[in-house]
Parts: sequence; C-alpha cells; structure tokens
Amino acid sequence: MKVLEYLPLFLFCLIVSTQSACTKYDEGAPSLKSKKNRLAQKWKVDQALVVFDDTSNYELDVTPEWLNGSIEFTKDGGYEMNQFIYEDPTVTDPTAVFKVETKGDWEFFGKKKQIYTNEHVVEIKVEDNTILEEYDIERRVWYIVKLQKDELYVKYYTPGNDIQHYEFQLSPF
Repeated sequence: MKVLEYLPLFLFCLIVSTQSACTKYDEGAPSLKSKKNRLAQKWKVDQALVVFDDTSNYELDVTPEWLNGSIEFTKDGGYEMNQFIYEDPTVTDPTAVFKVETKGDWEFFGKKKQIYTNEHVVEIKVEDNTILEEYDIERRVWYIVKLQKDELYVKYYTPGNDIQHYEFQLSPF
C-alpha cells in the first residue's frame, strides 16, 4: 500500500518531465505529436519577410508574393514549395506573372531544431509556360523557431548570403 501513497507524486514528476522534454523550440507549447508528424503537411504563407541583418535591421514584407503559394513537407522526406509573383497583388483578382516551383527533399538535423533541404528550382513565365531559369540549391538550412500542428515559424538564409534572411509564419493549407 505504500506504493499507492507515492503514485500521485510519481505521476506528477512523469508529466512535468514529459512536457519539458517535448518542447525544443524557443516558441511553442509542448506536444506529444512527433516533430515529423507536425511538420509533414502542406502550409500556406501567412507572413513572409526579408530581414536585413546589417546595422539597419530593415524588414521588407514580401507576403503579397506568396499569395496562393505553399510550402509542403512530407513524412517520406519530400519537399515542395510554390510561389507566384503577381503583376499587382492588391487588386481583387490578381494575375500571376511568374511561378517559382521548387521540389526536393528534406531532413532534420541539429537536434531537430533545423532542417536541410535539397532543392530543384524552376522559374516559369505563366503567360506561355516558358522556363526562365532552372537551378539547384543544396543543403539550404531552415531554422525552426516554432513548430505546432497548426503553426510553423521558420527562417532561412540563402546559401552564400549572410546579410539577409527570410522569415515565414505558416499555417495549415
């Protein structure tokens, strides 16, 4: 019967240790759902910023360039990002001028606080489907700031450019 006396204390310690072990990111509540399961879905861009890391601390809001865009991570390691550039994104029914299609793969690293992506990027003129440019990006590093089932906040630096980075606030599509 003495064991039953300590059961509430044991359960309390178990719950507290589980909650602190289940959160890895600077922002976000603990979750029992795995990081891969939370990440693996199609995300829409709620906000996109280009942040200049020089002394100006200047931020450029590029959210309109992500209207109808998406970023998707799959459980099997697949990755896809689609971005549309509009002639005038402020009108009611904007016309896309360019589309940027990115496909590749992803993997966690750095105690699952970061993601590597290998990407094949195709820039397309929408009017006639002309490919304007095609290139590969190897091992782009994404930093996970917040990862929940219904919210993802990430940032990445373009390889070779340590003066500016991109920040995305995403929600499920």
